[in-house]
Amino acid sequence: MLQILAQVQRFRETFHVGEGNLSVLDALLEIIGHVAVGGKQIHDANIVATMRAYNIPVLLTNNATDFARYEAYITVLSL
Repeated sequence: MLQILAQVQRFRETFHVGEGNLSVLDALLEIIGHVAVGGKQIHDANIVATMRAYNIPVLLTNNATDFARYEAYITVLSL
């Protein structure tokens, strides 16, 4: 458990966390206006919206197929 806590603390110190705000909401509304999203897919759409709001152009993921629908908005790289 201590090792996990230390890793999380290191991540907090190393990475900037994009928080939800009105810019993210605006990006999300724009995305779901153009991409068919349903059910749990809204979580992926929200990740992409957050990336757009914070000008993060590339997503590295194990689930590239889940994000393929958003390639008009971001570049998706598979692990």
